[in-house]
Amino acid sequence: MREFGTNNFPDCSNMCHEPSGSAMRLQIGVGKGTVELVDFEQADAIFIFGQNPGTNHPRMLGELREAHRRGARIVSFNPLRERGLERFVDPQDKLEMATLRSTPISTHYFQLRVGGDLAAVKGMMKHVLEQDDAHGDVLDHRFIAEHTSGFDALAHSLRSEAWQVLEQESGLTEAQMRSAGDVYVGAKNVIACWGMGITQHMHSVATIQMIVNLLLLRGNIGRPGAGVCPCAATAMCRATAPWASGRSRPPRCLIACARSTVSRRRAKMGSTR
Repeated sequence: MREFGTNNFPDCSNMCHEPSGSAMRLQIGVGKGTVELVDFEQADAIFIFGQNPGTNHPRMLGELREAHRRGARIVSFNPLRERGLERFVDPQDKLEMATLRSTPISTHYFQLRVGGDLAAVKGMMKHVLEQDDAHGDVLDHRFIAEHTSGFDALAHSLRSEAWQVLEQESGLTEAQMRSAGDVYVGAKNVIACWGMGITQHMHSVATIQMIVNLLLLRGNIGRPGAGVCPCAATAMCRATAPWASGRSRPPRCLIACARSTVSRRRAKMGSTR
């Protein structure tokens, strides 16, 4: 935006989930989530990257609470121990409020290094490939053949990754990445969620595309209880977001925004130029 003379954005979605739209439109043809709330009731595992529902998406905590109670695995990747990802007290549950009880949220919590999500997901995928090589019937080969392209190149790249490098870049041990991969392999329906802890990093688009690749390995797109869930923190972002609609700002719109900003600044300064 600075090349147009302003450091302002047309709307808040550019800072929120523009990378999500850019990544997913290239992969699955749509720049927004593929799941609804009802899908959380059918998911066997929910993976949460770069997101803290307790402070940014409190409505989501109710769905995660119910998912945990019915036995779904909830796997969180976060450098910090966020209280909302550990336990939740439902303010509408009189018994919990009266007895000071709470419901656990995450069944697995991995404290990776900041920006280490891409390497962590690669480690999980490498483990999934190795499990398929050893036992078979782990990957959804039919789905991959009918609905994806470029699998062989991706598989070769993942197999070439050294565990030592993945550990260094992710901040997790090989055992931890394999443990997360086992949860993925053991679940029939998987939802992957992420927030601005992913989208505001340098490699955000690559990370999101790798998360989508993880889901595609076992056909976790386009069926009940499975899919992608980029979580926007504000209603404004969801309402105005070009990342979700697939529309991008034309250059004339960006120039108009820049000129409008410059005009307001000059008017405020009393300049007649």
